[in-house]
Amino acid sequence: MRTKLKEQIDWSEIGFRRFLKDQIGIAKLEILTHENNQWNYIDLDSYAIALRIVDLYNQFLNRLNDEEK
Repeated sequence: MRTKLKEQIDWSEIGFRRFLKDQIGIAKLEILTHENNQWNYIDLDSYAIALRIVDLYNQFLNRLNDEEK
């Protein structure tokens, strides 16, 4: 499977963790970019998607116990 950035994702735990870290990093960068440039109203959809991704990631982390983290 490949991401939008054409990165290969392998079907393993390490690949899943790498995918999560990459996608969260991209989403957080999108949020920071939008919040620092208030005049950029063209990408409101990508900003909303980034907020949702970060929210889902935080919910995912809250459901893990200490051993799983």
